[in-house]
Amino acid sequence: MYVKSLIFGIAMVIFLLPARSHAQSRTSPNPLEDFNPSAFPNGSIVVISEEETGVPGYVHTKYAFVDQACGAQIVDHYGPPVDPNDKDLLQSEKRKCTERAMDTHDGD
Repeated sequence: MYVKSLIFGIAMVIFLLPARSHAQSRTSPNPLEDFNPSAFPNGSIVVISEEETGVPGYVHTKYAFVDQACGAQIVDHYGPPVDPNDKDLLQSEKRKCTERAMDTHDGD
């Protein structure tokens, strides 16, 4: 009986070690905690984080569009790398921001 309990205890320790180390890796510091939108110009895109994926030319990017009308809007983007100076992207984010600001003023 003692041997079975000992084997069970060792098996539980081995089983729980990977789960514990995985849980600790998920609690890495959040890049959004240190993000201060007032430090960036109005109407700008700020890349917060960028992670490579297994697909060439395909990344996971978190960025913020900073505007006085709608504050900092956090975007979770999967695809090609984000260029913060891309005129089309800036125009698209500005349009979305304006639409959000108009919706909140209407009371919808």
